[in-house]
Amino acid sequence: MRFSKKLLSAIRSFTNRRLKVLAYHGVTSSAPSLYNVSTGQFREQMSVLKERNYRVLPLCEAVERLYSNRLDKKSIVLTFDDANESIIDNAVPCLLELGFPASVFVPTGRVGANDVSWRKDKKNNTLDWDRLASLPNRGIDIHSHSVSHVDLTALDSRQLEYELRHSLETLRGRFGDSDYYLSYPFGRKNQNVASMARTVGYKGAFGFGAVLSNWRQTNPYQLKRETILATTTIGQFKRKIDTSYDLIRCLRVHPAQELKRLVERITSKLGGE
Repeated sequence: MRFSKKLLSAIRSFTNRRLKVLAYHGVTSSAPSLYNVSTGQFREQMSVLKERNYRVLPLCEAVERLYSNRLDKKSIVLTFDDANESIIDNAVPCLLELGFPASVFVPTGRVGANDVSWRKDKKNNTLDWDRLASLPNRGIDIHSHSVSHVDLTALDSRQLEYELRHSLETLRGRFGDSDYYLSYPFGRKNQNVASMARTVGYKGAFGFGAVLSNWRQTNPYQLKRETILATTTIGQFKRKIDTSYDLIRCLRVHPAQELKRLVERITSKLGGE
């Protein structure tokens, strides 16, 4: 009996105290496209978080709690890439109603631009600086998505430094000298990109990944997010936010590595038995 309890505790230790970060792009009141969920989908998903007692945290607080081992169970962060103008009209009212904070990753050189050719969905203009400035007072903080939203891994060192440093300096000039995080455009990064993000002064950086929650040993410049698309069903959403599914997903993607890690944790928990 004691063995079973310790085994269960070891398995739970793999999934508890992990931080889920969700990545949205747009929230549309018209027909949804792949990267733009409908307002109905978004409201239903936020209602699930509320009904299941998830603790929706501001990004900076959540990451600080993660690395200081003070993260509560069922902690989650909401993020939006690209500063899509639909966010204010279609996402913010729901967030305010439920009392949920969120973060917007802004490509600073695209702010206020009418050119949508760089967007994956080729829709929706980017918020202008006045509208972005209204967000922090509503519990939505601002972070960087580079200057131009280009593939950072394809740039030389001078171009890379410009994309990251200039974006960070722009945000500091407009929103104050606080901690800022980077969202890698397209989720693409390599060692040079991550190193430059650290060098110019970002607190951490987010991409995507196959193991989609973060724990204390996650590199702060390789933080992971779950992408939420218009094709994400409510059942899939419920699984995406549940860290208990992480073990299954880890074993599917990295079976040998993750099984070894799990065995080491079980051995540690069962020490002396």
